Amino acid sequence: MTVRISDHVRIMAGTEGPPGRCVALEGQIGCHVTCRIYEQRGSQCREFNPTTDEGEPNEACDKARRAYGLAPLTTPQPGKKR
Repeated sequence: MTVRISDHVRIMAGTEGPPGRCVALEGQIGCHVTCRIYEQRGSQCREFNPTTDEGEPNEACDKARRAYGLAPLTTPQPGKKR
């Protein structure tokens, strides 16, 4: 389920280039998806959150959603710069 990038780095197959759909992702993006290996998922997935530690929207999450034609999960707070 992984692709070797270097002697010490592996990534999930399907994420090595656009469109970037992980082989462990099941379902239809935008409708319902689930991770087949959620309990064993890699650090990249465990550490990725829709918001920053400060509660601000995560631009990387919003960018990934835009790539699939989805609206951001998070919305900026009034008066906050985005």
